[in-house]
Amino acid sequence: ATRGWDLWVYDRAGTGDSAMDGPLTPGNPAHTEDWAAMLQHVRQEGAPVLGFSWSGGVIPVLRAAVAGHCPDALVDGEGPVDRWSLVPPSGNELTGRDPWDAAAWDGLEGVQMIASMQGSYLRLQAEDDHVHRTMHHHADRMVEAARKAGLSVGPMANMPGKLHQNPMA
Repeated sequence: ATRGWDLWVYDRAGTGDSAMDGPLTPGNPAHTEDWAAMLQHVRQEGAPVLGFSWSGGVIPVLRAAVAGHCPDALVDGEGPVDRWSLVPPSGNELTGRDPWDAAAWDGLEGVQMIASMQGSYLRLQAEDDHVHRTMHHHADRMVEAARKAGLSVGPMANMPGKLHQNPMA
């Protein structure tokens, strides 16, 4: 605050101290509504807004961007970007969706939604991705999609180890 910054922490429904509002599945409309409401509230202060997301938390930010609620910049910490990276090797609640059925993944794929963003995009990626280990194709695809969308894209380098082991990131 002494440097002119405000920090707002968004905790998607069902995580941290917040109550459940439907499933934790990426794309839960409640998570997008929560993010958009917080963004609208913060916008009233008149300062630029930087969204910082971790993992699947990028999806509500991008879904809101599609609806016209964009932060001025987005820092994406190892977020899934498409149907192939949304389902981890060990499986999850999305495992049963047909990967060839585009309609089943509508509104979940960041590479499709990033074009709705305005401003800047920065991808934080470690050599040892928190879900996909040494596979980083999804990160490369997202950075490329952001560039093609005309966003100002920061340089991406795979940081050593795991992301949390790089405190200066």
